Amino acid sequence: NLEVWHPAYFHAVCPGKDTVPGRDKWLQALKWAVEIFNKGRVGSVFVAGIEPMEYTLEGMEYCCSIGVWPACTVWSPAVGSKFAGHRPPNIDWYRELNEKYVDLLFKYGFASPEILDDEAMVANCFVCRRCNVNFVYQDEIMRRKLLDDPNWRGWRESQPLNTLSTKGERIAFSEAGGATALSDIPLEADRRA
Repeated sequence: NLEVWHPAYFHAVCPGKDTVPGRDKWLQALKWAVEIFNKGRVGSVFVAGIEPMEYTLEGMEYCCSIGVWPACTVWSPAVGSKFAGHRPPNIDWYRELNEKYVDLLFKYGFASPEILDDEAMVANCFVCRRCNVNFVYQDEIMRRKLLDDPNWRGWRESQPLNTLSTKGERIAFSEAGGATALSDIPLEADRRA
């Protein structure tokens, strides 16, 4: 995982990775991994919110351009860490980043059925999302796919039955993997309210 993109941030935030093997060798390793495993089967995570959005998007675009699936997690400064007391960006910042990120996934063909429905991708953390709520990009991809094709069946049975898109539309998934926008399906957050 690259964690951050800009060389100055990489040096400051990842001094170990910057020293051994060094940023340039991390980038070369990603290229080599794509040569071995193919486009979309290699990933790198960015911790979104540490550096300006433009740098994170630049890194994500670079990854997409060489066939690496970029992902991002929400930056949560931990108490006791060197980042304690720093504030992560607000939700609007993350929503904007997510929408631009999904633009890149479509631009470079990562939102294609060949990649999204691939058995290896379904089995890994970039698509499954069973343990990590930080990956909201899938909801945005599904929202866009469903706008184009209401019968689109993505990610097969691996999806949870209910999810909420970044735009707030409710989407219910059938056991067969199909999706329908439904406003009358209560989500867990609704039950607690």
